[in-house]
Amino acid sequence: MALIAEGATEVVVTDGHKPAAAADAHSMRTATPPDVVARTSTGAGDVFLAAHLSACAAGASQDLALSRALTAATEHITGARSI
Repeated sequence: MALIAEGATEVVVTDGHKPAAAADAHSMRTATPPDVVARTSTGAGDVFLAAHLSACAAGASQDLALSRALTAATEHITGARSI
């Protein structure tokens, strides 16, 4: 929330296998990625952000956008989905 206090309108933070957070001036949501065996971590943040932005642009709620982003990143790092 410190970034919001500094003037950011929306913030998304990830930290590998730890919970991800999305915040705006009204609320903060967190979600924990599933425990999986990663084949790679290269590009995981890019896939996460692309999926999150795409979901937001399509009108998804912040909770759904965060969920879709975690799913896309998980599929990417496990090899279940390629970009």
